Amino acid sequence: TRQIGVAKGRALAELLAARGGSPWEAFFALLAELELRATMILWQELDEADLERVIRYPHASLGSDSWPAAPGADGRPHPRGYGAFTRFLRHHALERGLLPLEEAIRRLTSLAAASAGLHDRGRLEVGLAADLAVLDPARLAERATFAEPKRTSQGVRHLLVNGALAVEEGALTGRRAGRLLARPSRS
Repeated sequence: TRQIGVAKGRALAELLAARGGSPWEAFFALLAELELRATMILWQELDEADLERVIRYPHASLGSDSWPAAPGADGRPHPRGYGAFTRFLRHHALERGLLPLEEAIRRLTSLAAASAGLHDRGRLEVGLAADLAVLDPARLAERATFAEPKRTSQGVRHLLVNGALAVEEGALTGRRAGRLLARPSRS
């Protein structure tokens, strides 16, 4: 991917203001300059009240629309790629009390897996994929920011992916046991 040096890491409002004219004209001029190839714009338009209504709905499983970005790789992904689930657990469950921690974890695991048709994941059961996170709720905190989006969360003591230890005592192990999961066909 190609990044325009002047745009890298700068807020869209700042870029548009520097160009002058109407915000929409400046926005489309910027998109034309970037040639719409491998262009990533991070939007911050979510209304907290709307999100709260979704969280309170008992059948809403949660996920993230971020994509993986290796810690040492170039680029600036959205911080949710490193902190979405930690933020959900800390902010919405523990701090705001919108739902109990156990229910928040169910929404991120068994409910999300069932919604995606992944019947071998999301529950602790003999014969299922061994994906497991051991959390320290007292230390649970997202650390990723727009300035530093690849900072890992605190409070994740251990993480097993397909039975392999990916995080041990809060540190990445370098093991990569994950694999691409295809949604099962619905025949």
